[in-house]
Amino acid sequence: MSKKTSLILFDIDGTLLTSGGAGERALRLGFTHEFGIQDDLRYLSVAGRTDSGIARQVLTHNGLQVTPENLERFFNGYLHFLPNQLLER
Repeated sequence: MSKKTSLILFDIDGTLLTSGGAGERALRLGFTHEFGIQDDLRYLSVAGRTDSGIARQVLTHNGLQVTPENLERFFNGYLHFLPNQLLER
């Protein structure tokens, strides 16, 4: 039996596609959902940044340790909210 593998890529800074801000909204919502901290991300520059670099900056800015567990929570929150934010744009 073969396993189906999927790769999903997102261009959060709009250099390859325009999402109407859905990525940043999903980041804010997911972060609040996972960590209980509201953050407007105004300090964050996403242009040309990798998702892991963005996650590390947001965690550090909010006094959270950059651990594999916190990175997983960050991305789980982001991916949880992203589909609906893309539909609402």
